[in-house]
Amino acid sequence: MLRKILFGLILAFATMLVAVAKEETRDTSPRAAILEIKGAIGPATAQYLNRAFKTAHEKQVDLIILEMNTPGGLVTSTREIITEILTAKVPVAVYVSPAGAHAASAGTFILYAGHVAAMTPGTNVGAATPIQLGGPGSPGKDSKEKKDLTEKILEKLTESEKRDKEKTNKPAGIQGSDKNQTKDKSSNKKADVPNEELVPDDPKKSKMVNDLVAYIKSLAQLRGRNVEWAEKAVREAASLPSKEALEIKVIDFTARDMGELLEKIDGRVVELGKTKVTIKTKGMVTERIKPDWQMKFLSVITNPNVAFILMLIGIYGIIFEFWHPGLVGPGVIGGICLLLGLYAMNILPLNYTGASLVLLGLALMIAEAFLPSFGILGIGGLIGFVIGATLLFDAESPEFRLSWPIIISTSILCGLLFILVLGFAWRSFRKPLATGTGTMIGNPAQILEWTRGQGFIWADGERWKATGDPKFKKGQQVEIKQVDGLNVLVGEPSDKTEQKKSTNDIREEST
Repeated sequence: MLRKILFGLILAFATMLVAVAKEETRDTSPRAAILEIKGAIGPATAQYLNRAFKTAHEKQVDLIILEMNTPGGLVTSTREIITEILTAKVPVAVYVSPAGAHAASAGTFILYAGHVAAMTPGTNVGAATPIQLGGPGSPGKDSKEKKDLTEKILEKLTESEKRDKEKTNKPAGIQGSDKNQTKDKSSNKKADVPNEELVPDDPKKSKMVNDLVAYIKSLAQLRGRNVEWAEKAVREAASLPSKEALEIKVIDFTARDMGELLEKIDGRVVELGKTKVTIKTKGMVTERIKPDWQMKFLSVITNPNVAFILMLIGIYGIIFEFWHPGLVGPGVIGGICLLLGLYAMNILPLNYTGASLVLLGLALMIAEAFLPSFGILGIGGLIGFVIGATLLFDAESPEFRLSWPIIISTSILCGLLFILVLGFAWRSFRKPLATGTGTMIGNPAQILEWTRGQGFIWADGERWKATGDPKFKKGQQVEIKQVDGLNVLVGEPSDKTEQKKSTNDIREEST
């Protein structure tokens, strides 16, 4: 028995040694880590790539491949990702894949940042203009086109007067030469004027555009790619298919799949910091580093629509718990949803004016339940809620703004709750009193003691001091006519009082 136990321990120890030795012994073949960028680029994407880059460095991979398919995203998150690429310890290849994918907006910046840039045939890149800046027909451009009409008329009048004077004072030959000179001057003026479509007239917009142009040009110069088209992609929202992108040196090559990508990367020399590195992909082993459940969960709750709904569930859950203490469920669910919503709001680009309007609107609609104002507070709150929801997130990417279906549906839900509360308040005003001394009026009572128009009666199981007709006698049935503090006024019973008395007698007999 002892021998068997000893043999088992030795076998287990040997197995552990083999496992440790296998772990410590690194495979000599080159390895690559494949990371994914799918969908809109936001805080969750930046955090996932930050962790994935650290994991790749810990595993001592020789190459990092970013497989990308994105419509764009937040500038702040894009800058974080590009910083990870520029400070990476190994070369980073950015690969737009699969066929039909695109690297739009923020994806263009990331593609330019990679040591190697490749695309699958049937993909496109570009349209890197911030959405907030708009394009043709934006408010800034319209305001330029809509000059003051009076100024235009005055300019034309003064020009025509000058021309008339020149015609009358100069000979015909000189007039012809002057016309040619004016034409040349006007053409020169037009040539000197910069392309207004490329420069936004709003200082804030031009500041943002110029910053992004300088950023993408610096990336293009760093990687030796097309600088002119990079500027066009930001200023004019230019886009290119993979074939044209290869022709004008926006990307290094096209590849149909991962195998062809590794084959074409092999032997390329890239600059990694101050040193030049030759990428060797022959016999390379690839490993995908996928987002874990935390990153997937974070990407869900950082969706602006989900974060907004979580906030509403949290607020209404806590309010419902205060209205009905002891239910526990609404308070627990509301608290969890509120904390998750606040966490998401902290990560997302929140507009505090919009958030204040949403909270004010909810507060006004809730106040309608406690301080009925016949709809004034509720309607004002609903208007504030809708306006605040439209301004809630200050993002340049449409993927990080509240969608109109969510705004409309939540506004309708809040409006229905407001109408429900208003209906309850209206019905409560019209209902007769159900509690208090006012409910005693019309009830039957029995005289216990009576002297000179006053005495004591028995009503609703209590002894009351009463006044009334001096002719009343002890034991007589009367009706309560009025309640004044702790005194009641009684009178002759009516038909209704007799009916109440008979129903009470029947109940007593049945009990």
